[in-house]
Amino acid sequence: MKFSLNGLLLSVGLLLSSAVAHAQSAAVHGMVLFGSEQLYVSHIPMYMTPHDYQAIAKVSISEAGLEAYKKANVAGGQTYFTLAPRPFVLPLLLNGSLKSFKADLYRGSFEQGGRVIASGITVNVDTIDYQARLSKATAPAASLTYLTLNDGVDSYLAHKITAPNNFDHIVKIKWLTPATEKEIESEIPTNVEVPSNTEISNDPILAIDNSNLVEALPEVAAAPKSFLATDRLTNRLKVGQLFTVLEDGTIQAAKTKAEASFEVVSDFYCTQGPDFFNPCN
Repeated sequence: MKFSLNGLLLSVGLLLSSAVAHAQSAAVHGMVLFGSEQLYVSHIPMYMTPHDYQAIAKVSISEAGLEAYKKANVAGGQTYFTLAPRPFVLPLLLNGSLKSFKADLYRGSFEQGGRVIASGITVNVDTIDYQARLSKATAPAASLTYLTLNDGVDSYLAHKITAPNNFDHIVKIKWLTPATEKEIESEIPTNVEVPSNTEISNDPILAIDNSNLVEALPEVAAAPKSFLATDRLTNRLKVGQLFTVLEDGTIQAAKTKAEASFEVVSDFYCTQGPDFFNPCN
């Protein structure tokens, strides 16, 4: 079976009208902050107004916030950071009318015992890389799909949410083949074979053939020998998994680093729908 990586392309059709934006009230829109050379925020969604958007943006933050983030992030590992912004109207941010906002920066979840490491920082939105309004009426994806993010130093995959019982998931990957990242950015095929019941957008898609996927964790003796790539929590990407990018653009599971193009190195953020509050584990 296959699952997909979607290149992040902003579609004009996704931009929200000012009428929709002004119809909504200001609210606190929590976000996950991640990245190194380039910072990203991922809006923490809910299947209810006014939080019913999955959105990922490139941002820059004020110096005090950046220093605190770098200092707290030096250990790496499974640490994640969240922003608790001052109330604002989310569609105004997504349609480009709102360019910045104030927020408190937390190490961990601002809703679940995280620690404030910088207060009142300015977050400047550079570009909206992905946005989609969530609806219970939308048909869930037929296969597991992740959005690709490259910040110049590190690369990430973010799960594309399509159903209330989905999960909000961000992983960090390490390229093991230096040329692969450039090839993925510049030579993503626009037409590749995907399951017939998979919804195909205008975004480039990389199909991943994971029919031979195994858990790349030698210490787990009972690791499964196969992996069904339906879009559900138990099938999410996990630390230690290896994948190879083939010449035709398909990506398949690899059993060793010697044959792999990239490895999942950090599974630092995962929450479960429909409110995306409870951790996945």
